[in-house]
Amino acid sequence: MAWDRSRWERLNQRLSRTLGQARTEPQAWRAIVRQARRVLRTYSSSFFLVTRFLPPAKRAEVEVIYASVRYPDEVVDTFPISPGEKLTLLNHWELSYRYAVSQEGLRSRVRAGIPWILAGFAEVVRRRRIPHQDYLAFLNAMRPWRRARPG
Repeated sequence: MAWDRSRWERLNQRLSRTLGQARTEPQAWRAIVRQARRVLRTYSSSFFLVTRFLPPAKRAEVEVIYASVRYPDEVVDTFPISPGEKLTLLNHWELSYRYAVSQEGLRSRVRAGIPWILAGFAEVVRRRRIPHQDYLAFLNAMRPWRRARPG
């Protein structure tokens, strides 16, 4: 199953509403993890199964990380849109990521318009002290004109 742009937008709107109603940061985190787990289970059944062996706290972070890389991958590989539209989405995603890591708190990130995946991923980046440049390098590699072309 592949995401398309409208499916992503509906999911993001639904989760943004849910997170907007979260009363605490832990409640918001649980909502993000639940959805990230669905993304992982939907798109990688084998990796999903392997993550079940991780302790719950680490598993939750891995699930959020997976969702943060899955979305750009879907944009590039499966969204039925033009290369220019893909580039626009990736550029917007990068700007949202940069903004997300500059903000504190899951709920405040979502209220600021940051997609739920990046709100959660920025939290993992902060907690685990992941260098911000690592994800930026990943996003740069996802841009269509830099990807390896067959033959």
